[in-house]
Amino acid sequence: MKTLTEQEKQVLWEEVCKEFPDDRTMQEVHFARWVHHETLRGLPDSDKIEFYRQAGKRHPKTADAHKLRGQVLTSMNSADQLASSQTCPL
Repeated sequence: MKTLTEQEKQVLWEEVCKEFPDDRTMQEVHFARWVHHETLRGLPDSDKIEFYRQAGKRHPKTADAHKLRGQVLTSMNSADQLASSQTCPL
Protein backbone atom coordinates (compact mmCIF):
# COMPACT_ATOMS: atom_id res chain seq x y z
CA MET A 1 0.00 0.00 0.00
CA LYS A 2 1.38 3.37 -1.04
CA THR A 3 1.59 6.36 1.28
CA LEU A 4 0.81 9.61 -0.50
CA THR A 5 3.02 12.63 0.05
CA GLU A 6 1.50 15.94 1.07
CA GLN A 7 2.32 17.25 -2.41
CA GLU A 8 0.43 14.36 -4.04
CA LYS A 9 -2.54 15.00 -1.75
CA GLN A 10 -2.43 18.69 -2.65
CA VAL A 11 -2.58 17.86 -6.38
CA LEU A 12 -5.58 15.58 -5.79
CA TRP A 13 -7.30 18.25 -3.71
CA GLU A 14 -6.82 20.84 -6.45
CA GLU A 15 -8.29 18.43 -9.02
CA VAL A 16 -11.46 17.77 -7.02
CA CYS A 17 -11.85 21.50 -6.43
CA LYS A 18 -11.86 22.00 -10.19
CA GLU A 19 -14.44 19.23 -10.63
CA PHE A 20 -16.76 20.55 -7.90
CA PRO A 21 -15.94 24.26 -7.42
CA ASP A 22 -19.08 25.11 -5.45
CA ASP A 23 -19.72 21.93 -3.47
CA ARG A 24 -17.50 21.25 -0.45
CA THR A 25 -19.22 17.95 0.32
CA MET A 26 -18.58 16.55 -3.15
CA GLN A 27 -14.98 17.81 -2.96
CA GLU A 28 -14.36 15.87 0.23
CA VAL A 29 -16.11 12.72 -1.01
CA HIS A 30 -14.14 12.65 -4.23
CA PHE A 31 -10.90 13.57 -2.49
CA ALA A 32 -11.32 10.55 -0.22
CA ARG A 33 -12.14 8.37 -3.22
CA TRP A 34 -9.03 9.53 -5.09
CA VAL A 35 -6.78 9.08 -2.06
CA HIS A 36 -8.00 5.50 -1.70
CA HIS A 37 -7.62 4.88 -5.42
CA GLU A 38 -4.03 6.11 -5.42
CA THR A 39 -3.13 4.43 -2.13
CA LEU A 40 -4.42 1.04 -3.26
CA ARG A 41 -3.32 1.25 -6.91
CA GLY A 42 -1.74 -1.96 -8.11
CA LEU A 43 -2.82 -4.07 -5.15
CA PRO A 44 -4.78 -7.26 -5.74
CA ASP A 45 -8.52 -7.06 -5.07
CA SER A 46 -8.13 -9.26 -1.99
CA ASP A 47 -5.79 -6.69 -0.41
CA LYS A 48 -8.17 -3.85 -1.24
CA ILE A 49 -11.06 -5.70 0.36
CA GLU A 50 -8.96 -6.36 3.47
CA PHE A 51 -8.04 -2.65 3.65
CA TYR A 52 -11.73 -1.69 3.80
CA ARG A 53 -12.54 -4.43 6.30
CA GLN A 54 -9.77 -3.23 8.60
CA ALA A 55 -10.96 0.35 8.24
CA GLY A 56 -14.37 -0.72 9.48
CA LYS A 57 -12.80 -2.36 12.51
CA ARG A 58 -10.94 0.87 13.35
CA HIS A 59 -14.27 2.70 13.49
CA PRO A 60 -16.62 0.20 15.15
CA LYS A 61 -19.60 2.52 15.73
CA THR A 62 -19.68 3.64 12.14
CA ALA A 63 -18.96 0.15 10.85
CA ASP A 64 -21.73 -1.35 13.00
CA ALA A 65 -24.24 1.17 11.70
CA HIS A 66 -23.38 0.44 8.09
CA LYS A 67 -22.91 -3.29 8.52
CA LEU A 68 -26.69 -3.50 8.67
CA ARG A 69 -26.76 -2.27 5.09
CA GLY A 70 -23.77 -4.40 4.06
CA GLN A 71 -21.44 -1.46 3.48
CA VAL A 72 -17.77 -1.20 4.35
CA LEU A 73 -16.41 2.15 5.46
CA THR A 74 -12.94 3.59 5.28
CA SER A 75 -10.66 5.61 7.48
CA MET A 76 -9.60 8.94 6.08
CA ASN A 77 -8.10 10.72 9.05
CA SER A 78 -5.25 12.36 7.18
CA ALA A 79 -7.43 13.13 4.17
CA ASP A 80 -10.10 14.68 6.41
CA GLN A 81 -7.48 16.84 8.10
CA LEU A 82 -6.06 18.01 4.79
CA ALA A 83 -9.46 18.71 3.28
CA SER A 84 -10.75 20.61 6.30
CA SER A 85 -7.66 22.80 6.45
CA GLN A 86 -7.72 23.93 2.85
CA THR A 87 -9.90 25.88 0.53
CA CYS A 88 -10.13 25.47 -3.20
CA PRO A 89 -7.91 27.69 -5.31
CA LEU A 90 -10.22 29.73 -7.51
